[in-house]
Amino acid sequence: MTLLISADLHLSNNLRDAYRLQFMKKLPTLAKKQDIDLIMILGDLCESKDEHNAELVNAIVEQFYALSQVAPVVVLKGNHDYLHPDHPFFAFLGHLSGLGLCHLRVP
Repeated sequence: MTLLISADLHLSNNLRDAYRLQFMKKLPTLAKKQDIDLIMILGDLCESKDEHNAELVNAIVEQFYALSQVAPVVVLKGNHDYLHPDHPFFAFLGHLSGLGLCHLRVP
């Protein structure tokens, strides 16, 4: 099995961080080229825990949809991805086919 693993993307509404989304846009091409079987994003998808503007949310959804067309995607929610573990902002991404969200609970 060939994995593509990334972590700590810290996407944000801030223009100075736009290069981070550009990185995400390159992942589907890279995954196809390398014949990736599973894509894993290991937490801290966003810089802030909430108050994401529509442009950022739409861009993230588009990129995860594109990734899920290449290989299944698993996103581990990091401490920047929710205010409360039971109410993550991006929980709706779990409704995209080929995309799974999980939360690591540490006792």
